[in-house]
Amino acid sequence: MEARRWCRQRSLWDQEWNSIVFSDESRFCLGMHDGRARVRRRRGERRNPLMVWGAIAYGPDHPDLSPIEARTLEALRREELVWCRQRSLWDQEWNSIVFSDESRFCLGMHDGRARVRRRRGERSCHRRNPQFFVERHVHHTVGVMVWGAIAYGSRPPLIFIRGNMNAQRYIHEVLEPHLLPYLDTLADPTFQQDNARPHVARVTIDFFQHNDVTLLP
Repeated sequence: MEARRWCRQRSLWDQEWNSIVFSDESRFCLGMHDGRARVRRRRGERRNPLMVWGAIAYGPDHPDLSPIEARTLEALRREELVWCRQRSLWDQEWNSIVFSDESRFCLGMHDGRARVRRRRGERSCHRRNPQFFVERHVHHTVGVMVWGAIAYGSRPPLIFIRGNMNAQRYIHEVLEPHLLPYLDTLADPTFQQDNARPHVARVTIDFFQHNDVTLLP
């Protein structure tokens, strides 16, 4: 509803669009794209992706494309290895870490994707063969999103999330009423979360800094 209202408010814009600077990032791979297509590679074969930021506005003068720090998969692997080695001897240090995550529970079959390997020609040859099909609902599967956290010897209550999560809802429905009071009961806690968009949004990071919440890097 908010997106529809936003579009209606700007449906009659004309000259107003001339002052808008549109920007985005895009990742370019030297080869095929690195999306969800599964590709077999020999050991050592890696793509060399490059992240590029660009912007455009009305008129002939546009900002130049600015390459963002390009990190290959090998570089990411080295960073992860360094991170693990730095904490390989941790023992009591893990007792202060608060691990958190969200999970969706579906009432019935999951609503994700199931990937199936077929030989060439099998799709058309066995199109009517029932052993190649799985019955499922064609509409969105009914389910519930749950947020939870756990630490050594304690845990806060599970939080049921209705609808889609964004940064504002993450702050007002999870962090403020539930996480902060729980962290106050722990001695020198460190909070862990993944890199979901609501978690790494600027407003969320500002919230953590304002409330002196230490994050696990």
